[in-house]
Amino acid sequence: MILAVDPGLHGALAWTDGLALAVRDMPTRRQPVNGKDRLVIDEDGVAQMLRTCRIRTDTLLIEHVNGMPGQSGPAAFTFGYGVGVIVGAAKALGYRVETVAPSRWKGAMAVPADQDGARARASEAWPAYAGLWARKMDDGRAESALMALYGWQVFGRAECSS
Repeated sequence: MILAVDPGLHGALAWTDGLALAVRDMPTRRQPVNGKDRLVIDEDGVAQMLRTCRIRTDTLLIEHVNGMPGQSGPAAFTFGYGVGVIVGAAKALGYRVETVAPSRWKGAMAVPADQDGARARASEAWPAYAGLWARKMDDGRAESALMALYGWQVFGRAECSS
């Protein structure tokens, strides 16, 4: 089984064995930051989710990400912190962590470039699960599901054949 993570506050985690799929939204919580109530990644929630899934898999695939042009310093820090939480928790739990550039997995999975491309492509790849990403705001679910399928094709089969 492969666990794939679309990092970020509106990202998701997806597990697959190539046939079945499970998807969960990124655990988040509200926290005061500079006097404002902000949404942040819930470190305990991430750790608990990864701990639970460790029984079924030892490989976590996460996007190799960078800051985005025009992104504010605090937003870039928050995003980077969240990625660090995910990778740190995964490593502490003994996962093998693999990174993949978005262009690589999206190209391999034929994800269209338009904004709804991941949701449309995920519905083609996983028609029985299309309801999971029916809303525009669920694109993180679709991306994690497609990345999990990519991960299964690249890493999962090799794990199972040994």
